[in-house]
Amino acid sequence: MQASGLAPALPSQELYEYEAWSGQSTPARATKRNNATRASKGFYLAVVADSHGCYTATLMRNGVRCRPAELNAESYAFVKLREEPHLRVALMSAKFGEAAGHPHLAAEAAVAYAGEVQFEDEGKIKRWSNMSGTYKCAAAGAEQAGLPMENFYAVHPPPGTHEIIPTDCVLTTSRVLLKPACTYSPPA
Repeated sequence: MQASGLAPALPSQELYEYEAWSGQSTPARATKRNNATRASKGFYLAVVADSHGCYTATLMRNGVRCRPAELNAESYAFVKLREEPHLRVALMSAKFGEAAGHPHLAAEAAVAYAGEVQFEDEGKIKRWSNMSGTYKCAAAGAEQAGLPMENFYAVHPPPGTHEIIPTDCVLTTSRVLLKPACTYSPPA
């Protein structure tokens, strides 16, 4: 029996949420308080994929659709909230590995996943990562973002001073190494 005021039970698959600035993941929970905390504030892009894997954007203001928006071939911060069918994507683009704005996108609430995503001209995803200074999302939970795993780049510790960086990796200005998922090996 459910306690009064709680949302319906979650599916049996274990989901996790990431709290802002804590680096902690906790089992996902749905309560009226959490959903109210996630009230949309400000502007963002609601991004969804069609059946061919092409992404389109709608400009949102305080959770209300304003108009269709163009998705440029650039990198953006994103958050995925468990109860929304779309990604929330920042309006301002950045170099891959340098996108910012995660707390604003999620109104500092817990997220299912956060990182950054880089689009190509056709609305396809070139690559995406779990790079976020606010939400420390584990690479092992990347499926919760709902993005193609073959394009995933995982955050790794900074390389050593004399370490050679493979050409398929990205080294950010803050010396964070982003490696493609195909070369990612989770710690034992």
